[in-house]
Amino acid sequence: MVTALDKLGPAGKNVVPVFITIDPERDTPDVMGRYAAEIDPRILALSGSPEEIAQVAKAYHVYYAKVPGKQGEPYTMDHSAFIYLVGPDGRLAALFGPQSSADEIAAAISRKLDQPKEGA
Repeated sequence: MVTALDKLGPAGKNVVPVFITIDPERDTPDVMGRYAAEIDPRILALSGSPEEIAQVAKAYHVYYAKVPGKQGEPYTMDHSAFIYLVGPDGRLAALFGPQSSADEIAAAISRKLDQPKEGA
């Protein structure tokens, strides 16, 4: 995502990358803030209650499940891995799978940014 934003150049400033945890038990707001800051300060990292995360996951058809650790190891989280491009209107504009390249993502974002605004 960060590489795709970099490829957009100055237009990338018009995009807010949002990362939402599927593990609020470990990913507190403080943990998420530090994690995002280490990756890129443009990322807005969000956490919430388990109920809030479940609501967002349901709305975006995200699969996630806690997988118990083996022999005293910590649990892991199994989850789908997609990047959702959501327009300013809140509508899904594109969906990118794990194999999507930064070039593909940047091109789709660029096309969305170039679309005329409704009512303009």
